[in-house]
Amino acid sequence: MNPNQSIASTITQKQNHLIVDSKGSIQEDNAYRPPSVQQEEYKEYPYRFVVLVGFLLITTTYSLSTSVFNPISAIVADIYGVPPIVVAMNMLILHLLHLPLSFPIGYFLEKF
Repeated sequence: MNPNQSIASTITQKQNHLIVDSKGSIQEDNAYRPPSVQQEEYKEYPYRFVVLVGFLLITTTYSLSTSVFNPISAIVADIYGVPPIVVAMNMLILHLLHLPLSFPIGYFLEKF
């Protein structure tokens, strides 16, 4: 028995994804994938477009509300008698809270 063949057969017995050809060289079996790397089959649902349209509507509404409010922020500051920075901070808070809150809300929507 060739020493290379005994090593190769030992490796083949320990790891099923290695094969030995007739010349005694070790090759990897391309059909084998460990469980962590196996590709899952995904099923596409038509409902995903409904979710996408809903997400786009909510995002558009959010963006438009801040864009429309921006030009009148000086007028609002005059009406309420507050500095314009206070009005600008209210819009900034919306933008700052949007990102941290979108992850828990997305997780909640996926689970329930």
